[in-house]
Amino acid sequence: MKNAMKSMLMRLAVILLRAIYHVFMPLKLRDSVVIISRQSDTPTMDISMISKELETRNVKVMVLTKYLGKELKGLAGYSLHMLRQMYHIATSKVVLLDGYCILMCVLPKKDGQSVIQMWHSLGAIKKFGYQSIGKPWGTDEGTARIMRLHRNYDYILAPSEATAKLYAKGFGTDIEKIRLLGLPRIDHLKQESDKTGDIMADYLVLANKVNVLYVPTFRKGAEVDYEALARAMDLEKYNLIVKKHMLDDVGRSEAKETGVIVDTKYSSMDWMKVCDKVITDYSAIAFEAAILEKELYWYVYDEEQYIENTGLNMKFAEEPIGKYVYKDAESLCAGLDGEYDMGSVRAFRDKYITVDTESCTERLADFVEELLSDEEDRYEN
Repeated sequence: MKNAMKSMLMRLAVILLRAIYHVFMPLKLRDSVVIISRQSDTPTMDISMISKELETRNVKVMVLTKYLGKELKGLAGYSLHMLRQMYHIATSKVVLLDGYCILMCVLPKKDGQSVIQMWHSLGAIKKFGYQSIGKPWGTDEGTARIMRLHRNYDYILAPSEATAKLYAKGFGTDIEKIRLLGLPRIDHLKQESDKTGDIMADYLVLANKVNVLYVPTFRKGAEVDYEALARAMDLEKYNLIVKKHMLDDVGRSEAKETGVIVDTKYSSMDWMKVCDKVITDYSAIAFEAAILEKELYWYVYDEEQYIENTGLNMKFAEEPIGKYVYKDAESLCAGLDGEYDMGSVRAFRDKYITVDTESCTERLADFVEELLSDEEDRYEN
């Protein structure tokens, strides 16, 4: 009964959204780009970089970012935000997304419009989208159908053919729609960070020890236990820097031991530039660490549970860095002291990041401009 009521409410919501959109449908498409994200209330690094690049080329860009939480009090504000989305979707020849966008998927796409899904990570270690339908932490089949999960995309960006195959499954689309282009964040990774000095100034202890960055992925309903790592790690030798996922309640726990930093000020990418070693689990941060050629370790203490709840696209032991996979904190911390084979990280990177990693932002901007130009030619003819 509960599921039936949920399905009915979603259907009614979609009907209402489409009815409202009919007001905007007569508006003409313009030579402009709208970038939409519900990942956060502020533009992500990828969005900031590509929007600035397009603006330097005199392309009209509108950036609409607003986090859609699960609390009812945020729905009213997001509803008003969706009206802005409708207007710009109805008037922009190119729509650029970095995740699922309710309106772009459930509303009819206009003729002459191109929709690009650039996604918000450099790969797919964990299953997502249509891969995880029916899983406890995935979307149920009815919701995916009613909300037209990942529909209306013309192009999807991927950093390699290996990842393109996974994206085709996750987005439930033909692989022909996928374009091998890197994300703007790759440019940021390869540049000197202007935050490095700030980080070192804020945390003076970093200069005296080996710095280990721990970046776990989000787990629904479960807080990441980094204290097991802290207990097992030699904190006289190492600093443990913890960067929780943006969806985690970072205020629930704070560092209880000297040598542990739970940071909320700087990004994981900025932290990687000052850290010597990176520990993660099912997060795509692994690809970013590989680009930087950092010592990379997988800490997968709940692998079996995660496979059951979400699913994985990798068998860790079979990957090039499979020898750096650990199920418990004690063995992982012992592994930190050993000599590291950087060739394994390079092999992992070369498997999943095959695009040219130079000037990714410019190439994405070139692609967007080509789409604008193609549509201009179509309208002129």
